[in-house]
Amino acid sequence: MSWADEVAKRLPSMIALRRDFHRHPELSFQEKRTSEIIAERLTKAGLEVRTGIAKTGVVGVLRGDKPGKTIAWRADIDALPLTELLQAPFTSGTPGVMHACGHDGHTAIAITAAEILAARRAELPGTVVFIFQPAEELLSGAKPMIEAGVLDTRSTGSTSRRRIRRARSTSGRAPRWPRATASRSTSSGRAGTARIRTFPSTR
Repeated sequence: MSWADEVAKRLPSMIALRRDFHRHPELSFQEKRTSEIIAERLTKAGLEVRTGIAKTGVVGVLRGDKPGKTIAWRADIDALPLTELLQAPFTSGTPGVMHACGHDGHTAIAITAAEILAARRAELPGTVVFIFQPAEELLSGAKPMIEAGVLDTRSTGSTSRRRIRRARSTSGRAPRWPRATASRSTSSGRAGTARIRTFPSTR
């Protein structure tokens, strides 16, 4: 089976996983269910798994059968305190919380990449460290993970991070954005409101 066939075979599963994460968003440092799913999938794929890093972070290490460098792939896993207005079967089921920044997609893609590479371990040179970081939205999850040694320069040479970008329709026009609303306290203590644009959740 070619690499392209391997990816195509796993695409429906990846979309279903992304939708599951979207349906069950969790706020920063509360990503318990998300972390459990990540750890379960990575363990099943044969990776060396560490959990509980920076509270809810997960790291999976995949060692290829061929010698080579070590790289890291990072995905952020937390959601935002927003109310989703999109109507879909996988709309957030948690009031006031949604994946509006694509972290559900980042996580599903990283898990799928780990599974694909693990299935072809015999062809893989070097080591891949998959880092699933909590609390990216609070700018608070990276530091404790680094302090825990996940980016130890003796073992990790470079890091890859993928961002989901806005898609365009076949007509060349950008698709309409689903809406979300948010409320938060300002520095003055007064309540503030904001309306944001979110990525279309068609997959």
